[in-house]
Amino acid sequence: MSMTQDPDGARVRQDSVFQRGESRLAHAVYGLILTIATLGELVEHDVSAGHAVAWLLGSGAVLLAAHLFSDVLAHVAASRDDPVWNEILRVGHHDVAVTYGAIAAALAMTVAALGDLDTERALTVCMFAGLIALGVLTAYATAHHRRPIQIGMTVTAVVLGAVIVLLENTV
Repeated sequence: MSMTQDPDGARVRQDSVFQRGESRLAHAVYGLILTIATLGELVEHDVSAGHAVAWLLGSGAVLLAAHLFSDVLAHVAASRDDPVWNEILRVGHHDVAVTYGAIAAALAMTVAALGDLDTERALTVCMFAGLIALGVLTAYATAHHRRPIQIGMTVTAVVLGAVIVLLENTV
């Protein structure tokens, strides 16, 4: 945990390492990794672009519900108080970021469906775009670190995404 100073100058421990949007970034990366896994599975099955849109939106909704539930559960466990709706919304407002990858892929697949494009090719393009986005987000998140750390984290993220795609398409 890092330390900050309160207005009186006393050192105060922060409750979270995520501040000023880093939580939303972490949620987006997590959701993107799971979206890449979903895309890998959809490529393996012969689905239409319309079915791919439904799968992506459905998996994004389930991911959001699971993430929101786990965050609310953690909040309830930590506070020992019963949650109220405004607290649930406050706790979960960063959770929406887990759906960004699924929404972007669903929009791309909607374009593929409307344009009568090859579904397998569109899914593959979405997977590669997801891997590139994963690398870019990781590079952005680590931009304030030394270059070897930034490169190492970015390569690790892209390799993780590629391994997921390979596992989805070979198992």
